[in-house]
Amino acid sequence: MNLGELREWAGIATFERGERLAKYEQVYHCRHHNGRITAQVQGENLYDVSIIGEHIKCTCLAASYQPICKHAVATLLVYWGQYTAAQAPLVQNGLTLPDEREVHRWLASLEKEQLLKMFHAQLEDNSTLFEALQYRCYVETQNESLTARQVTDLIDDALPYDNAWDYDEAGAYFEALDDKYHALDQALAALSDDECYPVAWHGIKRLNTVCIDYVDSTSGDYTPTLALFLQHLLDSLMASSAALTDKLAFIIPIIEAPIDISDSFLKILDNNVPALGMALEQALHSDALFEALPSSTASEICRHYSHKAATQEQWQKAIEWQLKMELDWHDWLNLGKYHLRLEQYAQAQHCLTQAGEAVQNPEHTSLINFACQLATVQGQDKKAWQIRWQQFEKRPSAETLKPLQALMPTKGKLKEQQQSDVIELLLRRTNSRSHSHTDVPLLVETALNYQRIDILLMWARHQAVSAYLGVSVADSLPSKHYDVACTLYHTAITNKVEETNNSAYLEAVKMIARFKIMACVDKTQHELNWSRFVRQLKEHMKRKRNFIRYLEERFTFQ
Repeated sequence: MNLGELREWAGIATFERGERLAKYEQVYHCRHHNGRITAQVQGENLYDVSIIGEHIKCTCLAASYQPICKHAVATLLVYWGQYTAAQAPLVQNGLTLPDEREVHRWLASLEKEQLLKMFHAQLEDNSTLFEALQYRCYVETQNESLTARQVTDLIDDALPYDNAWDYDEAGAYFEALDDKYHALDQALAALSDDECYPVAWHGIKRLNTVCIDYVDSTSGDYTPTLALFLQHLLDSLMASSAALTDKLAFIIPIIEAPIDISDSFLKILDNNVPALGMALEQALHSDALFEALPSSTASEICRHYSHKAATQEQWQKAIEWQLKMELDWHDWLNLGKYHLRLEQYAQAQHCLTQAGEAVQNPEHTSLINFACQLATVQGQDKKAWQIRWQQFEKRPSAETLKPLQALMPTKGKLKEQQQSDVIELLLRRTNSRSHSHTDVPLLVETALNYQRIDILLMWARHQAVSAYLGVSVADSLPSKHYDVACTLYHTAITNKVEETNNSAYLEAVKMIARFKIMACVDKTQHELNWSRFVRQLKEHMKRKRNFIRYLEERFTFQ
């Protein structure tokens, strides 16, 4: 293996990092014995490297997923004599690096020549930074603003046609491109409006040519650079005095290009260049133009204009845009809601059916919500109740009970019967699941809402009932169940103090105050009972000093 093959094997980024380690003498004890090269390399930690031919072993994490890590690259460079190995073993000396403020103070104390020397050394070691600074230097040292031709040349230089980089070098390529972004941004901003948008469009086309075949197979991301060109294009289109048809002639090719056009691009167009946005919307009604669009772009456009029409309550227009695209289950439901607005119930039902087939889950919450909404607007209250009841019956929970209760009548025998059915179902489930810690609280909370005292007396003292729910039940019980209410308060307060944190202590003190004013028949006896409980609590919890302090700050004891 030679230097060029190592560079190709490792890739630009890994090779340069390994070269930096070797250059700064971070390789120790580089040895060759019986065909094996070994070394220690100082990175974030001290790593052990072993190389036999193309078999690489390193104790770093990167070696587990890369063909060769930077530590192995550094070892080979030192072994080949490209750089000198360190003369002494690295000793862990426990030094702590200075923080950012100390580094700033140190840099501020240096003379100009020292800083320049340090900066030049850094540039020599970082080709990406040096190239980016070349761009900035060229842009910022011009006596006059760059011409459109010069900016175009900068773009061509940053985005070469020859694709002189391989897949494993894409990360370094896009990292360099992101640095050049700033110089291109400044150069484009200096152009006049009429000059800027053809140059920016040239950048979009060039970026597309360079990247579209590579980016799906690499870790590269050209989105920031694309956003740069699009923003300058939009800014110049908004300010330019060119005819609307000329502006549209620049926008159409962007829409047709195989680069995903996001919803944000169309929103910017609508907000900043509304006349152009309207012209584009009208142009896209052309079937010939629409068929030429990439499928992902077509979907983004349809969803954007459909949502835009819906916000303006132009339901038929929203439907027309939706029908121009291939619909997923979300789209079918949105389409159904638009038909619902127009009281087109048969079409809405068809959309619900299609959405159900697409999602392949008839119990999906969104499908059930829409089915219930469809039944309700048609006055089919019984059907809506059955839909919600089936949902609750399969998955009894607070989330499925809430919409079911919303369909109950406000009063009458039907409401009583429906509430009874809910309680019976929860009782069956609770008994069958051996007092589940999720089912019991739902049963108690529902019984509390329905004022089912019989259920509360049976289940409110269960260990799964929270302190807050227990106190709410205690406050709701009639005076004849005073003893049960006191027990609920005692349990809730004690459990809250047992949590052993200041927040819980404060909540417990609030519960004690609430317990003190609880409704009762004999207030004198209740005051005695309350005092006795608090004294016992103080004695039992005397080691919880913060709780005792909060208690004594709130109440006066004799």
